[in-house]
Amino acid sequence: MNFIKLEILILIYKYNKVTAAAERLGIKQPTVTFHMKSLEKMLGVKLFETHGGYIVLTEPGEALMHYADRILKLKDEAERAVSEFNDLKKGTLKIGASYVPSTYLIPDILRQIKNVYSMLQISVTVNPSKTIVQMLLDHELDVGIICSMGNNDSNLVYKKIYEDELGVVFSPKNSLIQYKILSEENLWNQTFVNHSKASSTRQLVEKWLEKRQIKFSSVVQLDSLEAIKHTIVSTDWVSIISKKAVEQELKREELVYRTLPGEGIKRDIYLVYNRDRWVSPIMQKFFDVAVGYKANEFK
Repeated sequence: MNFIKLEILILIYKYNKVTAAAERLGIKQPTVTFHMKSLEKMLGVKLFETHGGYIVLTEPGEALMHYADRILKLKDEAERAVSEFNDLKKGTLKIGASYVPSTYLIPDILRQIKNVYSMLQISVTVNPSKTIVQMLLDHELDVGIICSMGNNDSNLVYKKIYEDELGVVFSPKNSLIQYKILSEENLWNQTFVNHSKASSTRQLVEKWLEKRQIKFSSVVQLDSLEAIKHTIVSTDWVSIISKKAVEQELKREELVYRTLPGEGIKRDIYLVYNRDRWVSPIMQKFFDVAVGYKANEFK
């Protein structure tokens, strides 16, 4: 089975038209039709059917499409890994990161590695940790840097690179500034700015609040950490935020940070990659230069 047949299968699934598949691949429509029929003959099962002028996949076709997508991603990954041996400095690296690492850790890492490998092509995808994990499992990324909540996937390799702490953050105008150490009672009458539902930070915070049965006078939800910080700066509201995420605001004295009362919230930030992923020269250099670990220490 050649790869073009699998590419056609995926394009038919996506666009439901032979014309669209032919245009995307730069080949003629009869050639696409030939490969469709050839694939069905090879597997001895009907993969395509027509409904109302559109071509859709049959149930066996959808099952094959699932594997076709994985096969093509592995093919691209293999080609990139092999090509990097020709010229390390011209390789590529696909990084995925959750919000806090992407904003407050990744820039320093990229600066270090680009100083050494100036022609290296790097892309960074920012998504919640769960999404980055799935992208790593699907071979869509080479490496991820994420906040982990402890439910690590056994198909991935995790290496702790940073310990993050969450604390109460408010502006100097808030009455909480009089307290060097906060109690749970101090938080009861505050307006709380919460993170988005997709945020791993929100999940940790809500578990902490529920355990202590803390209820605020009102709650506001914002989908961006930057929006949360700007809101806290301009109001007398409070939030629970990563200490790393407010370093600059603390230096400028725009925000105040206090440790959470009682047992606080700490989480680990990990460098993660697929256990089945070949550790290419580019990945090894990323580990060495950006994180300071040898790839063989990850095994």
